[in-house]
Amino acid sequence: MIKSILPKTILFLSLGTTLLAQKPNTPQTESAYSNYFSLDKEVIHTQVNKLLFFPTENLWFKTYIYNIKTQLPYLTTVNIYTEIFDEEGELLSKKLWYAENGCSHGNIELSKFEPGNYYLKVTTNWMKNFHTPESSVTAFQIIGEEVNQTTNSHASLPKYDLQFLPEGGHCIADATNSIGFKVLRQDGKGEKIASGLIKDSSGKTLLTFHSNDYGMGKFQLEMKSNVSYTAEILFDDGHKITKQLPSAELFGVNLITHSNNKETVYITIQTNAATLPNLLKKPYYFLIHRDGFKKRVDVNFSADKLSYTFLLNIRELMDGANIITVFNDQNKPILERVIFNFTNNLINSVDISKIEKGRDSTRIYFKKTDNDQAFYQLSISALPRFSKANNLKEDITYAFLLRPYIEEHIENAAHYFEEKSVKNIYDLDLLLLNQGWSKYSWNHIFNYPPNNKHFFEAGIQIKGKLTQPQKNYNEVLLFSHENELMISSELDKDHYFSFDNLFLSDSSYIGLSLKNDKGDILKKGIYYNVYPTKNSDNLDVPQSHRNLFKENHGISFPDSFLIDPKATQLDTVSLSTKKEYKPKNQIYRKGFNGKYVDLENRYDPFSRVIDIIRDQGFDISYQGTNVIISSRRAIGFAGRNQPAIYMDNRRLDASDMTILPNLLVSDIDEIYVSRQADVFGGLGGSINIFTKKSITTRKKNKETFNSSVLRFGFSIPEKYHSPFYNTSRESNFRDYSVLHWIPDITFNELGEFSIDLPNYDPGYELYIQGMGSNGMLISQTKEITIRPLGEGSE
Repeated sequence: MIKSILPKTILFLSLGTTLLAQKPNTPQTESAYSNYFSLDKEVIHTQVNKLLFFPTENLWFKTYIYNIKTQLPYLTTVNIYTEIFDEEGELLSKKLWYAENGCSHGNIELSKFEPGNYYLKVTTNWMKNFHTPESSVTAFQIIGEEVNQTTNSHASLPKYDLQFLPEGGHCIADATNSIGFKVLRQDGKGEKIASGLIKDSSGKTLLTFHSNDYGMGKFQLEMKSNVSYTAEILFDDGHKITKQLPSAELFGVNLITHSNNKETVYITIQTNAATLPNLLKKPYYFLIHRDGFKKRVDVNFSADKLSYTFLLNIRELMDGANIITVFNDQNKPILERVIFNFTNNLINSVDISKIEKGRDSTRIYFKKTDNDQAFYQLSISALPRFSKANNLKEDITYAFLLRPYIEEHIENAAHYFEEKSVKNIYDLDLLLLNQGWSKYSWNHIFNYPPNNKHFFEAGIQIKGKLTQPQKNYNEVLLFSHENELMISSELDKDHYFSFDNLFLSDSSYIGLSLKNDKGDILKKGIYYNVYPTKNSDNLDVPQSHRNLFKENHGISFPDSFLIDPKATQLDTVSLSTKKEYKPKNQIYRKGFNGKYVDLENRYDPFSRVIDIIRDQGFDISYQGTNVIISSRRAIGFAGRNQPAIYMDNRRLDASDMTILPNLLVSDIDEIYVSRQADVFGGLGGSINIFTKKSITTRKKNKETFNSSVLRFGFSIPEKYHSPFYNTSRESNFRDYSVLHWIPDITFNELGEFSIDLPNYDPGYELYIQGMGSNGMLISQTKEITIRPLGEGSE
């Protein structure tokens, strides 16, 4: 749903004597517009834990997927791709991740990349249908001595660049025009001016003006035909520049928008006396539109009027961006302007309610600022205060509410949504005025609508056929030991089969076999393909992103600052150590506090596994041939809680349990036991049994299934682990380290959550991003100073 849709009737008032009505018919322009937006478009924002990395670190990320038409999470997105590109846009790495409820998270190991500049692109297959796919692209740097110094491309540019942008795109003579301006430094950032003035060709000063902190402003100027106008700008450093304004056109129309309070917006269409005779009885109109939703308003020019103003209540606009496009009688767009309706339905926030400092860590409590019952997902990157490792270029509010509609990169985009203040609303309007036309291409809208060629991926698909059809074999079995999967697909009349919507982990084994009505298994004659494949991709690096590498962080840092996690650093002391057992097998479902059972030293080879399980605190009972294992620690409403039993990482069901009484220690490689509840379904804990190769089901599966390694499956997110920093290198630690990364935060029933951070003086900088099931967004940066115990915090 749309949180605020233009109602069926709107009152548009002319400040003159005419009430302008709307025509009920829909012209070809509007039909093309609706067709262009018939497909729902995904927009992606990705938060990374920081932007500057050491070579042995991981990049941790959280991705949010948004439906800009409904302004809600894109719940149907499943497959997302992360791609790493070098500075020239060459693809270096590609991974597949699973998204759920509009979110995904994971990590990318950076050790295989050299120090240098890189891009992280997060995208989907569905996005390929659109001319302007809204993937997220994040520039990051792996720092080291080998980073090449970025060429200073600004050396030949003037110190300041002054630009004038008429509202809607045109100035006309003998009329009042609204003109935006922005002043940029060589590095592309805005520069505030001390003062500015406009003079006509006779040298007469007509008006003065000022800019905001980002070097942007606007003024209105009545421009005469055959008169030139010049601006003089003075800066605080005494520098002065002079530039001529764009010439006023002798014929045409212009656009002026204005909001005098928080409730109304004025839209004015003007012309001049020279143009008016050619406009009479011609069907001009404008659309207020976005993402397929539109409202048409006809402009009926009359012989006694040059200016036509329409009053709108902001409740009659859509939440967020609204695009105003003026069309002439040939259905050609001639003026365009983006405005923003900053409603209460867009952004939420959190407050810090309490800070508790302990000896080693600090717990910070957060509370949602309103009481809506939406489900929120958040992520937080915690860096040392004054860190250089993250400069928030884009946040989730900019990515979802502005980026799809404007072309240029925005300086400090997060500023405009920090709070709903009069200043921020005015600054945002100046930004949009000076952006000019929206990102929409009317050429594409009229002539090149999106083609639904790239399907919406939801999991992994395996499709194939029999190259050697076998009589009475009418099913194909799919087995994957690592993915705990055994399913079947019937063959069609042409001997084709398909498995859809599978979750298969990357580099796991999959096996296919034929099955007949008697249950016999045959593995020959099966041909199949797996989708998606690891296709190559490219990145057209925008200049705005290239400029993010203007600062070189090729610092010379000591080798001892970032400790190799595989290395052990010891002081020169005598140590008495106890040998730590290292698992032989990889455990996918270990459970909490899973401990290794010492079979070699505690049990003889002829001990029964069922007795060992009983010895570890579980009860064993029988119902016929069925074996029932239950915990002694917890009683549920339906009886004792049962543990999850895994054999070689495959969970056993009731029918599999009959093999346990026959297993001896001599058959077993390892056993791990946890009596804490298993998050994957074992309320009574978990038991992991690994068999020796002589009896393992893996051998049987290899004999009966045509097995192969899945070359491109879902990557599995790792649990966050902090890098091993040498904290004695204080300046490097402060500037480039990360204190914590929490990608999967949700509120409790009271709208609260808490995080634990290691104690660090001078404090923390927390980057908080999030999205609710109602589409509301959270983006905040919190600076926290931690005082010594007993003094409180702020």
